[in-house]
Amino acid sequence: MLLLLICLFPVFALQVIGAGDVKLFLLLAMLLGIKPSLYCIFVSFLIGAVYSLIQMLYYKNLIQRFAYFFQYLKDVLNTNQIQPYHKRQPDKKAVIHFTIPIFLSFCIYWIGGTLWIPF
Repeated sequence: MLLLLICLFPVFALQVIGAGDVKLFLLLAMLLGIKPSLYCIFVSFLIGAVYSLIQMLYYKNLIQRFAYFFQYLKDVLNTNQIQPYHKRQPDKKAVIHFTIPIFLSFCIYWIGGTLWIPF
Protein backbone atom coordinates (compact mmCIF):
# COMPACT_ATOMS: atom_id res chain seq x y z
CA MET A 1 0.00 0.00 0.00
CA LEU A 2 2.86 2.37 0.81
CA LEU A 3 4.50 1.66 -2.56
CA LEU A 4 1.24 2.48 -4.30
CA LEU A 5 0.89 5.69 -2.29
CA ILE A 6 4.39 6.75 -3.35
CA CYS A 7 3.54 6.03 -7.00
CA LEU A 8 0.21 7.88 -6.92
CA PHE A 9 1.39 10.92 -4.95
CA PRO A 10 2.88 12.78 -7.97
CA VAL A 11 -0.36 12.31 -9.90
CA PHE A 12 -2.29 13.64 -6.90
CA ALA A 13 0.15 16.55 -6.42
CA LEU A 14 -0.49 17.65 -10.01
CA GLN A 15 -4.23 17.55 -9.21
CA VAL A 16 -4.84 15.03 -11.98
CA ILE A 17 -6.73 12.73 -9.60
CA GLY A 18 -8.31 13.56 -6.28
CA ALA A 19 -7.64 12.35 -2.76
CA GLY A 20 -10.71 10.12 -2.87
CA ASP A 21 -9.39 8.34 -5.94
CA VAL A 22 -6.04 7.75 -4.23
CA LYS A 23 -7.83 6.36 -1.17
CA LEU A 24 -9.91 4.09 -3.37
CA PHE A 25 -6.78 2.76 -5.08
CA LEU A 26 -5.19 2.16 -1.66
CA LEU A 27 -8.30 0.30 -0.53
CA LEU A 28 -8.08 -1.90 -3.61
CA ALA A 29 -4.41 -2.55 -2.81
CA MET A 30 -5.34 -3.65 0.71
CA LEU A 31 -8.10 -5.93 -0.53
CA LEU A 32 -6.52 -7.38 -3.67
CA GLY A 33 -2.76 -7.14 -3.30
CA ILE A 34 -0.18 -5.28 -5.34
CA LYS A 35 -0.38 -6.97 -8.75
CA PRO A 36 -4.21 -6.87 -9.06
CA SER A 37 -4.27 -3.28 -7.83
CA LEU A 38 -1.65 -2.27 -10.42
CA TYR A 39 -3.81 -4.00 -13.02
CA CYS A 40 -6.84 -2.00 -11.83
CA ILE A 41 -4.86 1.26 -11.98
CA PHE A 42 -3.68 0.53 -15.52
CA VAL A 43 -7.14 -0.46 -16.75
CA SER A 44 -8.81 2.47 -14.98
CA PHE A 45 -6.48 4.93 -16.73
CA LEU A 46 -7.34 3.28 -20.06
CA ILE A 47 -11.06 3.49 -19.30
CA GLY A 48 -10.61 7.08 -18.09
CA ALA A 49 -8.91 8.01 -21.36
CA VAL A 50 -11.77 6.57 -23.41
CA TYR A 51 -14.32 8.18 -21.08
CA SER A 52 -12.56 11.56 -21.43
CA LEU A 53 -12.43 11.28 -25.20
CA ILE A 54 -16.16 10.48 -25.37
CA GLN A 55 -16.92 13.40 -23.05
CA MET A 56 -14.82 15.82 -25.14
CA LEU A 57 -16.55 14.68 -28.31
CA TYR A 58 -19.96 15.03 -26.65
CA TYR A 59 -19.28 18.58 -25.40
CA LYS A 60 -17.40 19.45 -28.63
CA ASN A 61 -14.41 20.83 -26.73
CA LEU A 62 -11.73 18.41 -27.95
CA ILE A 63 -9.62 21.11 -29.63
CA GLN A 64 -10.01 23.46 -26.66
CA ARG A 65 -8.91 20.75 -24.18
CA PHE A 66 -5.89 19.76 -26.29
CA ALA A 67 -4.95 23.44 -26.66
CA TYR A 68 -5.12 23.79 -22.86
CA PHE A 69 -2.98 20.67 -22.43
CA PHE A 70 -0.31 21.82 -24.88
CA GLN A 71 -0.28 25.29 -23.31
CA TYR A 72 0.22 23.61 -19.92
CA LEU A 73 3.17 21.61 -21.32
CA LYS A 74 4.62 24.76 -22.86
CA ASP A 75 4.33 26.62 -19.53
CA VAL A 76 6.02 23.77 -17.66
CA LEU A 77 8.88 23.63 -20.16
CA ASN A 78 9.35 27.41 -20.18
CA THR A 79 9.35 27.83 -16.41
CA ASN A 80 10.99 24.48 -15.55
CA GLN A 81 8.45 24.15 -12.75
CA ILE A 82 5.69 21.59 -12.53
CA GLN A 83 2.43 23.27 -11.67
CA PRO A 84 -1.01 21.87 -10.92
CA TYR A 85 -2.86 21.06 -14.13
CA HIS A 86 -5.91 23.14 -13.16
CA LYS A 87 -4.65 26.65 -12.44
CA ARG A 88 -8.14 28.00 -12.06
CA GLN A 89 -11.48 26.49 -11.18
CA PRO A 90 -11.94 23.74 -13.77
CA ASP A 91 -14.84 23.76 -16.16
CA LYS A 92 -17.38 21.07 -15.31
CA LYS A 93 -17.25 19.95 -18.94
CA ALA A 94 -13.53 19.27 -18.54
CA VAL A 95 -13.69 17.09 -15.41
CA ILE A 96 -14.52 13.41 -15.20
CA HIS A 97 -15.35 11.55 -12.01
CA PHE A 98 -12.54 9.04 -11.93
CA THR A 99 -14.38 6.81 -9.47
CA ILE A 100 -16.37 5.41 -12.40
CA PRO A 101 -13.29 4.13 -14.31
CA ILE A 102 -11.87 2.73 -11.06
CA PHE A 103 -15.11 0.86 -10.38
CA LEU A 104 -15.26 -0.45 -13.95
CA SER A 105 -11.64 -1.64 -13.81
CA PHE A 106 -12.38 -3.48 -10.57
CA CYS A 107 -15.44 -5.09 -12.18
CA ILE A 108 -13.34 -6.15 -15.18
CA TYR A 109 -10.73 -7.63 -12.85
CA TRP A 110 -13.38 -9.37 -10.76
CA ILE A 111 -15.00 -11.15 -13.72
CA GLY A 112 -11.66 -12.38 -15.03
CA GLY A 113 -10.33 -9.43 -16.96
CA THR A 114 -6.72 -10.53 -16.51
CA LEU A 115 -7.47 -13.15 -19.13
CA TRP A 116 -8.52 -10.44 -21.64
CA ILE A 117 -5.97 -7.76 -20.79
CA PRO A 118 -2.85 -9.51 -19.51
CA PHE A 119 0.14 -7.53 -18.25
